[in-house]
Amino acid sequence: MDSKNSETANSETANERFPDYLSFKRFYREIHGEEIESAINYLASNIPKAVLKEAFEKFEQNFDFVVEEHFGPGIYVRNLLRRGGFDWGDMELDCNWVYLLWEASKKVCRKKD
Repeated sequence: MDSKNSETANSETANERFPDYLSFKRFYREIHGEEIESAINYLASNIPKAVLKEAFEKFEQNFDFVVEEHFGPGIYVRNLLRRGGFDWGDMELDCNWVYLLWEASKKVCRKKD
């Protein structure tokens, strides 16, 4: 298997292991799609591009880092969202910061040609 196919297989395996991280969960309050998109845009605009690039590369390689980063980048992302007016509650932020960071990193790192 060539390296590109190997990377795709690793990415697909990671997505199968952590499918919940790639979906947005609503718990105690209604959060509309526009508000979610606004939060993604906020993160894409307020997290340094180098940090988003590093997150994007880690997501593409392996989602295992997410479990270990809940108290590092996870706190950073959750606090940034709160400061930006996205104080959706602890449960929503705890369970959705990964999705929001993933989407923000894709927005910045996957440029359309």
